[in-house]
Amino acid sequence: MIGGLYPEAALALTRAAQSGDTQQANALSVALEPLWALYRDYSGSLRVAATIAELTGRVSQPCLPQPLQTLQGDARKRVEAVIEELSLR
Repeated sequence: MIGGLYPEAALALTRAAQSGDTQQANALSVALEPLWALYRDYSGSLRVAATIAELTGRVSQPCLPQPLQTLQGDARKRVEAVIEELSLR
């Protein structure tokens, strides 16, 4: 899901992995750990990615087909904080 929202970050991670630069790939992945934590904590990337897309104005709200919903309340605030922390606007 990161590739759809942040293609530069995904490409850098992919290129490092493909070239066998495990140190760089690991460093890039570690830098994105707050995002990976959101994926783990909220049962995958779909709702997290959709929430990010809404928060950054890439899509209008609501963006998921019913009955799916983006994250709300404290979870949405946490996603917003991670976006700011990682400078992923």
